[in-house]
Amino acid sequence: MLRKRTSSNIILIAIVVVLVLLSVVSFVLYQNNTRNILAEKSKADMKKSTDQSIILTNSLIDNYFSELDTIAIFCSVNTGINDHEIFELLQRKNLGNTYSQIGVAGLDGFIYTGSGSKQDVSGQDYFQRAIKGERVVSNVITDANTGRDIIVLAIPIERNGVITGAACAQYDVQSFTDLLSSSQFKGAGATMIMQKNGKMVSSYVGMEAFDTFYDALEQQMEFRGENTLESFKSRVKNEESGLFTYFRNNNERYVYFEPVGINDWTMISLVMAETIDKQTTAINAGAFVLMIFNILLYGVILAIVIAIIKRFGKQMEANQRDPLTRLYNKDIAHTIIERHLKKEGQKQRHACFFLDIDDFKHINDTYGHQTGDDVLFSVAQILLHCFRETDIIARFGGDEFVVWIKDLPSADIVRQKAEMLCNITAAGPNIPISLSIGIAWYPSDGTSYTEVMQHADEALYRTKHSGKGNYQFYSDLQ
Repeated sequence: MLRKRTSSNIILIAIVVVLVLLSVVSFVLYQNNTRNILAEKSKADMKKSTDQSIILTNSLIDNYFSELDTIAIFCSVNTGINDHEIFELLQRKNLGNTYSQIGVAGLDGFIYTGSGSKQDVSGQDYFQRAIKGERVVSNVITDANTGRDIIVLAIPIERNGVITGAACAQYDVQSFTDLLSSSQFKGAGATMIMQKNGKMVSSYVGMEAFDTFYDALEQQMEFRGENTLESFKSRVKNEESGLFTYFRNNNERYVYFEPVGINDWTMISLVMAETIDKQTTAINAGAFVLMIFNILLYGVILAIVIAIIKRFGKQMEANQRDPLTRLYNKDIAHTIIERHLKKEGQKQRHACFFLDIDDFKHINDTYGHQTGDDVLFSVAQILLHCFRETDIIARFGGDEFVVWIKDLPSADIVRQKAEMLCNITAAGPNIPISLSIGIAWYPSDGTSYTEVMQHADEALYRTKHSGKGNYQFYSDLQ
């Protein structure tokens, strides 16, 4: 039998090895045939990432305008631009904002942010356009007070159909940088926004030293063939979208660019070419067949592995469990307890319950063996319910059971459990029963499982001869 099982295992292993080798070969062939498609896929991914960034940017601008609309509506129902309630609203809006400031301006061009000071913006293009009825997003300008690059949104304030001023919000370009900083290229690229003149609306780490994106390309990059810096500028100026290639330290890089739809802004996605395959040929039918074949092979391997695991798992389970009660059998319980005592359990205190069902033979003779089996199963369930999952419960044989209570926090627990079991009066289909229990301690009553079990058995024997339905500690016999 052992020889047949060994032979079957060898055949099974050989089949798995062959399938793995076929999978590896097919994967290599599939990889070689499909490598070329990855360049076009990468371009599509870059476009998708760029489109998503454009959607995020437009959504951010819409949110900014919604906030300004709230201010404008509030101003339209109050007495004037300098109204005290308007100032309080602006103070709340601007409190704690690092990258933004919201204010309102009258037709005279003086803007108030609720801080008590005012600023003349009458000469700014965004203000002049706003009081003419436009909703304006400015290009990047430098804040005269802080020296930081900002973008200003402005909308008209109307009262009874007449424009009385403008609601304006300035945002540090850092807010756009933060929005786009979660690059989808996982450290292999970046996303940014620039104006047609190359001025960066949002940037990324390393671009601080350059006034424009074009300056960075000109000073750090190399251009080959038709991909020149002037051709790139021309395509951006004409509001085109597409892929542009350049080199740095002889390493190829990609830029995908697309108009944002706001002012003359262009969304830029940069990716290092080392992270993608540059080939562009389509997958042929043979590669597709190999791909399916590869998947099927892995499926077969997986099915075989699962079958092996199930087979040996069931066999191991059957070898460990008593078929009637599903408790551990006495041999596996012995092994588990001895292993525990040799490791972490050696320095802990444990208790061993050795118990049986009083007059079990009478139950079998009176009610039949099937009822006797029901009683045994019921007692097993009672034990499982009474003790912890970490405790070891086993059917020793016949109507005898062993419970090994591990790592006892208190000796009182043992007495409580024993009394609980002795109070049981029925099991199975309501058959009257009682339990007798012998208890021994580790390590005081023995330093091995076998020794402790023998002493628990002696305590059980004394219990049976002193009235049954009770428990006895081996230590009390001494």
